Amino acid sequence: MSRGPSRRGMLGAALAGLALGLRSRPARAAGADHLLVYWISGGWDPTYALDPHQGSSVVATDPAATVAVAGGLPFVDAASRPAVRTFFERYGAQSVIFNGLSVGSISHDACTRLMLTGRRSGADPDVCARVAVGSGDALLLPHVVLGGPRFAGPWGDRVSLVSPTFVNLAAGLEPAVRDADAEARVAAWLQAEVAAGQASAGRTTFLEGLARLPQLAEFAREFEAVDLDAESGRRDVAVRLFSAGATRTVLMGTSVANLAQWDSHQSNHLNQDRCFEHSFGQLTALMEALEATEGADGQPLSERTRVLVLSEMGRQPVLNNQSGKDHWPITSALLVGSGVVGGRVVGATDDTLAPVAVDLASGELDEGGEVLRPGHLIATLAAGFDLDPAEWADGETAVGGVWG
Repeated sequence: MSRGPSRRGMLGAALAGLALGLRSRPARAAGADHLLVYWISGGWDPTYALDPHQGSSVVATDPAATVAVAGGLPFVDAASRPAVRTFFERYGAQSVIFNGLSVGSISHDACTRLMLTGRRSGADPDVCARVAVGSGDALLLPHVVLGGPRFAGPWGDRVSLVSPTFVNLAAGLEPAVRDADAEARVAAWLQAEVAAGQASAGRTTFLEGLARLPQLAEFAREFEAVDLDAESGRRDVAVRLFSAGATRTVLMGTSVANLAQWDSHQSNHLNQDRCFEHSFGQLTALMEALEATEGADGQPLSERTRVLVLSEMGRQPVLNNQSGKDHWPITSALLVGSGVVGGRVVGATDDTLAPVAVDLASGELDEGGEVLRPGHLIATLAAGFDLDPAEWADGETAVGGVWG
């Protein structure tokens, strides 16, 4: 990691500032499972990696690609995307692919909320916030957002947003005003409000955060300067927070390949080819870092971490007049890590990229079953963290056979 006087301690200062939004009962997450949601924004084309349709007369696929199998999983293999093959060769046996996920919309915002919360609207918290709170521990930084969308619901005090802008402000690289006397007067007033039983929940939480500033500042000294604009920097922060036992869940937004984008309304092949190669290389680096780093219980983080890879929608089966693909309300997801019964595909799409129904109890294809929805995926995550799926996504049922 780079070291320099102008950047040293930037993340540390940011983490210290986050104490203002957190509760006052610190704990460590030793022996507990972690969740990292790896968010791919823009809408990917699963037929370039997760959902093979080679030979289809309808679906426009990569003509240079073939269907391969690694770790029990069929995937789309191409010489231009070696990182995809490497990932499945190394981690396919501990991965589940969910195909044919119906989001029922082609709106980025609506689909993003649905994929992360299981609901199209409202103020419900996302899967990361639910796991962080539902685990029951009052962690130092229960849920950390390192880029990407966030839906805190009623638990905004449990969500810590660490962004380059916030880091720069905390480090004093942007104009900021601090008045210690004024802060002391505010703290004294809040203490009087709490003592009189007149403080709201928000004011009480704020006061608790003020009391925790010294503790969180001490923890933040473990961090050196990092570049949060780089995915490698965000990955390092996520792994170190898990290792310290300070954080249960992380949502990390992916970077994109140079001169490419996931929302490929133009030049679908060029964009999807570059983006899949880039992101699967980053996913492999993330898994390697989890394997190489011990958690608070002394075991490799890979033994206690689940990684969920999501994008809000898919791409149409056919090309438009700019050789691109427009939005499509069917997508895929990838789950990899501890406790996962890997080497398995749940769900499917037919030759027109329409979803095929599954039996939710077994996860097997069944014409009399249900089409997979994001709520089923989120309920499945809940079950994997020993939480009640019925409380999560409009009573959706978890898919069976995903967890060992």
